[in-house]
Amino acid sequence: MEHAGDIIVVGGDRDVVHRLGLKCATTLEDAFEMAEQTVGRYPSVTHLRMPPIMLAEVEA
Repeated sequence: MEHAGDIIVVGGDRDVVHRLGLKCATTLEDAFEMAEQTVGRYPSVTHLRMPPIMLAEVEA
């Protein structure tokens, strides 16, 4: 994720998305408008219908 300019989640739970440090959009059209502000008129898009399962490593 450190190489991505912005990660925009469409239709996700806003509180969770913001807690993860990502951006949230209500519709795909809104997401394209948000991306255009960062990368210009033709952003590259990666669509994950079912995102990968993520594991967290917690250290004390």
